[in-house]
Amino acid sequence: MHASNTQVIYLDETMFTFSTFRSKGWAHNRERIRINDSELKVTTLAVIAAISEEHGLIDYIVHPKAINTEVFVAFINQIAEKLGGGDFALFLDNLSVHKTKDAKHLFEKLNITEIFNVPYCP
Repeated sequence: MHASNTQVIYLDETMFTFSTFRSKGWAHNRERIRINDSELKVTTLAVIAAISEEHGLIDYIVHPKAINTEVFVAFINQIAEKLGGGDFALFLDNLSVHKTKDAKHLFEKLNITEIFNVPYCP
């Protein structure tokens, strides 16, 4: 990609849910984890973001549910518009919405090269 002057955009999603906080509790060694979860009023939120070496943070959105194909495709269009069109490479994990017919069609239409990370690799 560097040899052909194609910029690489790194994209990922994450979810924040009530269960995220419960399972990620932390305490010092030999101490019990104490979480007063009755005071937590957390709604589920999803975040999708895109970064690059050239631009840093390009864009992100916060969505009230998991990222679906419609939201993903809209976000890719948003990124392409910010970058002045397509013709870039997109580094993705193997989330199913990255491989739908709509996503593949959009990648082809905007001349976006998909680079998929090794499965189950952070």
